[in-house]
Amino acid sequence: MERIAVNKLTEVVYVNEEKCINCHACIAACPVKYCNNGSGSAVSINSDMCIACGKCLKVCTHDARCYSDDFLSFIASIEKGEKIIVGTAPSIVANFPDTYLKINSWLKSKGVEFIFDVSFGAELSVKSYVEYLHENIDAPLISQPCPAIVSYIQLYKPELLKYLAPVDSPMIHAAKMIKHFYPQFEDYKLAFISPCLAKKREFDETGIGDFNITMKSLSNYFIDNQIDLNAFNDTPFDTPEAERAVSFSTPGGLLKTLDRWNPELAEKCRKVEGTELVYDYLNTLNIAIEKGIAPSIIDCLSCEFGCNSGPVSIVNDKGIDEIEYQIVSRTAECKKHYNNWSKNDIEKVVNYHWLPGLYKREYKNLWANISLKYPGAEELNNIYISMHKYSGEDLYNCVSCGYSTCKNMAIAIYNGLNKPENCHHYLQSQTELSNKNLQESERRVNNILQTAHDGFVQINNDYIIEQANIAFKTMLKCNDIIGRSFLDFLDSNNKEIFNKEMRLREMNKNSSYELQFTRKDGGSVLCLLRGVPLLNDNGERLGSFAMISDITDLKEAEQELLNSYENLEYKVEQRTKQLNEMMEELRVSNETIQGYNLDLQQQKDEIELKNRSIEEQSDILKNQSENIQSSIQYASQIQKALMPRKELFDKYFHEYFIFLSPKDVVSGDFYWIKEHNNKLFVAAADCTGHGVPGALMSMLGISSMNDIINNNQLNGELKPDYILNRLKSTIIESLHQTGNPREPKETIDLALTMFDFTKKEMVFSGANLPVFILRNGEIKEIKGDLMPVGIFTEFDKPFQHHTIDIKKGDSIYMFSDGITDQFNGVSYKKLNKRRFKEMILKFGNLPMAEQKENFILSFKEWAANEPQIDDMLLIGMRI
Repeated sequence: MERIAVNKLTEVVYVNEEKCINCHACIAACPVKYCNNGSGSAVSINSDMCIACGKCLKVCTHDARCYSDDFLSFIASIEKGEKIIVGTAPSIVANFPDTYLKINSWLKSKGVEFIFDVSFGAELSVKSYVEYLHENIDAPLISQPCPAIVSYIQLYKPELLKYLAPVDSPMIHAAKMIKHFYPQFEDYKLAFISPCLAKKREFDETGIGDFNITMKSLSNYFIDNQIDLNAFNDTPFDTPEAERAVSFSTPGGLLKTLDRWNPELAEKCRKVEGTELVYDYLNTLNIAIEKGIAPSIIDCLSCEFGCNSGPVSIVNDKGIDEIEYQIVSRTAECKKHYNNWSKNDIEKVVNYHWLPGLYKREYKNLWANISLKYPGAEELNNIYISMHKYSGEDLYNCVSCGYSTCKNMAIAIYNGLNKPENCHHYLQSQTELSNKNLQESERRVNNILQTAHDGFVQINNDYIIEQANIAFKTMLKCNDIIGRSFLDFLDSNNKEIFNKEMRLREMNKNSSYELQFTRKDGGSVLCLLRGVPLLNDNGERLGSFAMISDITDLKEAEQELLNSYENLEYKVEQRTKQLNEMMEELRVSNETIQGYNLDLQQQKDEIELKNRSIEEQSDILKNQSENIQSSIQYASQIQKALMPRKELFDKYFHEYFIFLSPKDVVSGDFYWIKEHNNKLFVAAADCTGHGVPGALMSMLGISSMNDIINNNQLNGELKPDYILNRLKSTIIESLHQTGNPREPKETIDLALTMFDFTKKEMVFSGANLPVFILRNGEIKEIKGDLMPVGIFTEFDKPFQHHTIDIKKGDSIYMFSDGITDQFNGVSYKKLNKRRFKEMILKFGNLPMAEQKENFILSFKEWAANEPQIDDMLLIGMRI
């Protein structure tokens, strides 16, 4: 069948996103699954694909699923004095067992002139079934009292429309009967009291019915306004009494009514109800019809216990026996009412109100609403890989995602209706991977600390040593310090210094100070400590840690210098005294005095030499820090020099901006632009890691891409996928990557576009990164391949390219995942693609320079006090 247009369907179920926790219970309960979108932080609903069965309302324990009916509009209309007649569904007896006739009195007190029982409409609908099957004896007939079943067939099984009873539901039968046989109410509005949300869809399609009033809304109104129905008298309905059709709301009610007209036909009926059974039954009905074994009439209801326990009924706290007892009791009363009547007399009442052609119904084919795409084998395999499913053993079909099978979940992901992160197996694998990476990071940090020349120690709030490296243990000449008190290694004077410093830690302040530790052998060591408070994610203090330098030798050198100065003063004094005595007594020659002076000068030179040695030792720590910082700054200058000049952007684009914000001084993100054979290549890249390792990878990426362009040996046109495939080979070869788990896994995520402005087209290839195109207020996302540039599980798999037409005014956006992965400082949620797209739609019409300012401000507002977690790169270009 050809899908022509989308038919807009009324929203009767909606989501309170603030209460939704994305648990997927609604998806698990939904018989059609794909009307739900679980790709965001809350599960949203596509009303145009929803059958309005209301099953999700019953399973959502967070009150995130809500319903919409016309009750408030109905109350407003009757208070304005508008002319309204009201019909009530047979299930009102189960919901208001002792007061349903008193509700009629309350309605009359509000100005309602006429109240009719839809049960009599059910009598008429069975008459319509009998007449239709009399003329179409071989055709199986699907009953249609349930509008959710009708919507399901219209949307998902349109091949069954020819079997759907071409007559009105009991409700519409009753409405048409009133309009025809009670012409005084022809211009009155119609309101129906029912336990069903999908009735609103039936109003829209048939054009009959103005207010769908749910049992729950009616009950809540009575409670909220303290209306005591027992204060009202019983008021009968204004239409003829129904007989056994009052049981229509109970499974099998149709068959019981049909048995009065044609017992033989009633025996050829099938009764099916409940979402767990009825939709699977309808999915296989064609097979039974083709084999000629289908029943004559299929009495099917979406709700498990029929309409009595509909999604907006008020019987959820009652057992099925208690519910159906009320229906059985009323059925007995109605049969008693007709005890003195013959079967023919009862049928005369029905026949009087039944006219050929009056109750005919046609249905719309709504299959065009089902906008689903199905992945091919390769695409399905790629989705499985994104879910960390690498073999058939990983296809658990554990149903925790709500889709029953891994394949159905993959179809949802392919259609943008869910994401791999919601797969239980993915979360389990990701947790294992994260734990492995965390352990590796801890191993690296621990290795650095253990091999460092300076000491490291971490203590808790009770001053108990929790971690210490080899250097600190060596300073104390003690290996068993873990678990001991830090105070065990301090005398009383140094304990006083330490306690003073700990008061600074309690105020979350850093400081540098000196402590003299008492070693296990009784000796001591003088150390310089740089103490820092240790906080958790909530800012609560867990303890503190310190880097420790042994300054014993430095202090001894200082003391030696001080002693040298004092000794020098003493010697000068003695020498001067001796010289004076010798000059007075012996009149020593001038040469002897000069010799003494030379001796003194040599001593001064020795002191100055020791002084310079002390100054050199004092500068060692400062020089180390300055050298490291200088190296990083120099690396930043080299990286900036390698970045392409922006003249090509000015040459080819009407407007553009580049926003590059490294997490540290140097960046693992880089951009690249190159002109080749009248084509322009633009790339946005994100290397593994950030800081110096990321910068090294970025330099390798830039130089390699330049070499690929400059040394191109390709006879045909150079395209982005060729560049990515060549770059992947270069990375693997340069880093000696073989796939061994212990070797470096550095890779590059990269979005690469080639612009051919002559042909007005753009060719794109991506490695884990997409490109966004903004055109006429809509964003089109072109996804890259789900693999990086470098070693990968399927590293021999080639990259693909996509060709897209471009127009003047199109805006192209390329970015790294540092943009979408940034956490919010309040909710601790990621920015994600959806919110980033909303930013693009918000700022997309502004000049590119203003867009950049707005993006930067929005990123800062989103992060709040949360630090930047990764390098950030965003390129915007307007054609």
